[in-house]
Amino acid sequence: MRGISFLSSLLLSISLTATAATTLKQRMLNEFESIFNSFDVGYAPKEWKKAEMGFDLYAKADEVRQKINSQDLTVPQYQRLVSDFVLSTKDYHVSIRFLSTEKASLPFSVLEAKGRFFIAYVDRKKLTKTTFPYDVGDELLLMNGRPVNDIVKELTTPLGGNRAETDRALATMYLTKRSKRFYSDIPSGPMELLIAQKKDGAKKKFQIIWDYTPEKVNFVNNGLTPKFPTLNLNPLERRSMEVDRFNDFAEVFNAAEDPTGLGNRASVLPALGEEVAFEGGAAFNAKVYKMVDGKKVGFIRIPSYSEQSPALFATLFQMMVSSLEKQTDMLVIDQMNNPGGSVFYLYQLASILADQPLKTPLHEMSLTTSDIQDTIAILDVLPRINDDDTAKAVLGQSASGYPVTYEFSKFLLGFYNFLLSEWNAGKRLTTPFYLYGVDHINPSASNYSKPILILTNALDFSGGDFFPAIMQDNGRATIMGANTAGAGGYVLQAEMPSSLGLQGFRYTASHAIRANGQPIENLGVAPDVPYSLTANDLQNEYADFTIAIKAQIYSMLRQAELKAEGNK
Repeated sequence: MRGISFLSSLLLSISLTATAATTLKQRMLNEFESIFNSFDVGYAPKEWKKAEMGFDLYAKADEVRQKINSQDLTVPQYQRLVSDFVLSTKDYHVSIRFLSTEKASLPFSVLEAKGRFFIAYVDRKKLTKTTFPYDVGDELLLMNGRPVNDIVKELTTPLGGNRAETDRALATMYLTKRSKRFYSDIPSGPMELLIAQKKDGAKKKFQIIWDYTPEKVNFVNNGLTPKFPTLNLNPLERRSMEVDRFNDFAEVFNAAEDPTGLGNRASVLPALGEEVAFEGGAAFNAKVYKMVDGKKVGFIRIPSYSEQSPALFATLFQMMVSSLEKQTDMLVIDQMNNPGGSVFYLYQLASILADQPLKTPLHEMSLTTSDIQDTIAILDVLPRINDDDTAKAVLGQSASGYPVTYEFSKFLLGFYNFLLSEWNAGKRLTTPFYLYGVDHINPSASNYSKPILILTNALDFSGGDFFPAIMQDNGRATIMGANTAGAGGYVLQAEMPSSLGLQGFRYTASHAIRANGQPIENLGVAPDVPYSLTANDLQNEYADFTIAIKAQIYSMLRQAELKAEGNK
């Protein structure tokens, strides 16, 4: 009897284990189908990517289903599988977030110049000069005996293979900052560095310890369903132009003093000339420089198009630019490492810099039931607006700094009527149309009228793509630096109940088309004046870049003089 009892218990245990495995597998399949459905319905660029890049959403989804069905995956393995599915879109806007606490960082940042890697920032609150006798400009050669370039190649692989230059820039950033969000193996413990010092070329070893936070969440086969806050966004703010990587770094890693971080107000650039006293530029790290020919050049750092008080910052920007209009002969805008933000805030800054109406990109937009639900609610209100005061009472004083007026309400009315007509015509991806109906950005009542040089790099995403695209397409500014990342549309967020760690995901819900007919997605904005950082830049306060910028400044000032003489 005892043997029979043992056998029965064993069979029961095997049965329960098999049932648990089946239940877990089914939960994985169910959750993935929900994620897939969101991309199938809402991911706007999918047909363009299939035609231009060979990306097949349905084939990728079938691969995931097959792996879930054919293997007994652990929850972390499932999370990696779904993350790879999302990354296969080769889209910097698209992301997925799983609940995890594991992360690690080192208190310094690194930048690359043509395959060489240099310390670009040191957090001296954590690494004093006595503790860490190395400086910005020292070259990082090895990490735990491995060439840094090999590690960067390895870190690039999980990023999805989008734009090579941007992927490498991200991987270089991740050299000293890792989260479970992007990488399955998070380092801990001591790390040996080999550093070549700039001052004498001496190569020295240094041991440093990762600032490591262990995983506190263990997903096992249970019925736990974490609940996460549902976003309740104003319909005019749902369509974001910001990459989620910025939020990840801002929350976890970003040191505000680090000029190499995403969205930071500090600029990597030194003074471009003799600094002239100038009030009103503190909020934007703005300066006025007197050049050797006596001309004055304004400098503004735009770190992102996202501010906690966008109306206030738009007003401050307006006041600052009005002052710069009187004091300067041209303007340099540093928007490198810009992760994007609000389309309306971006439009308002552009209007203050416009000397004529600026044509905006068109968008092919995915349509879902929630979009039409919002549309119907808004169309119930917009026709009642009959003057500026009513517009402000209904829509607010501004939309992220962009003025709300009666005319603005009419643009919105046209936009939402368009969405409803497209839906009723059976379209789930609209014909190209202007976002929120704003086909042109009119110049502000007080605007900048002189030449503008915009500095870009490979870590300009989303709004960081759109701003230079609009300024370039309208001939308003010269773009200098590196190609932007190419996050070409607005992004929406989705959340759902999950027992597998899913916090939420984001997908690109529009496919933007520039005035020249080219998309921004995957292409970004090519500079008018290309420039790549050199080793000398990273070792000597961006000396070569500064010289190149000054040469471009003098060239543009001379062109402006010749144009003025020709108009006489």
